[in-house]
Parts: sequence; structure tokens; C-alpha cells
Amino acid sequence: MVNENEKLLRLIKSFNKDMAILLKKLKKEMNYDTYMLEVLQKERGGFEVAKRAVIYKKEDVNRLSKLSQKNRLDLAFESLILDEKYDDLFTEEEKKICRERLDKYYQKQNL
Repeated sequence: MVNENEKLLRLIKSFNKDMAILLKKLKKEMNYDTYMLEVLQKERGGFEVAKRAVIYKKEDVNRLSKLSQKNRLDLAFESLILDEKYDDLFTEEEKKICRERLDKYYQKQNL
């Protein structure tokens, strides 16, 4: 039987992989400069980068606006955080912040 710590570590590892994929898509499909995010992701892991971006950083208006204009908010790490398979990794407050950010840009996208 897998204990809770092992389950959490597997989930974080999976999130890190998905974050790396997301960054590659951002770079390739949106021509977005992901250099600093990639450096941080390699140093700390995608999970830590996402956590810090939600908790400590103000909303990245440039990134979210660009994604919204191209109807690609699916490439926002906020969307990855809200993926239900990662529910156990993030607090309700962190998920609320992500939902509010995305909702704001989905509304702009649909105007």
C-alpha cells in the first residue's frame, strides 16, 4: 500500500512533468519567452514555481492577456493548477486565486 507521502511525491513529479510540457508549448505555440520560468523549473521544479507564482507574485497580466487574445488560456499554469488530478497539491485559497485570474481573462476573451 502506498503511503500518503509517496502519493504526494508522485503527484508532484507528475505536476513537474506537466509543467515542463506546458512551458515547451508556451514557447513553441505562443512564442512566449519562458527562459526564466524554465531556469526556475529546473532549479526548483514546476510545482514550486507554480506555488510561488500564485502565492507571492502578482498576476502576470502580459502572459495572461497574450494567452487570452489567442484563446489559449489552457496554456496558463493556473489551468494546470486547477486540473482536478492535482487537487491535493494546492490549497483552496491557491485554487481560488487561479480561478479568479482565469475567469477574468475568459470574460475578456468572450467580449
